[in-house]
Amino acid sequence: MLLHDEDEARAYVAARCSPHALASLDHLGEMLRTANATQNLVAASTLDSLWLRHIADSAQLLDHV
Repeated sequence: MLLHDEDEARAYVAARCSPHALASLDHLGEMLRTANATQNLVAASTLDSLWLRHIADSAQLLDHV
């Protein structure tokens, strides 16, 4: 998998999960951005590429379960 931007990453995930799951991941992203300000859950430099660096990266596992 070679994704180049947030739109490609989101589309990659959308093709592998339900609309409800995608909405939940959108919400997770919002919560992560908020919580990261105080808890440093992911590197601040990766927040602008959240779908590419974190969500799509994890979603690769869906092809193997």
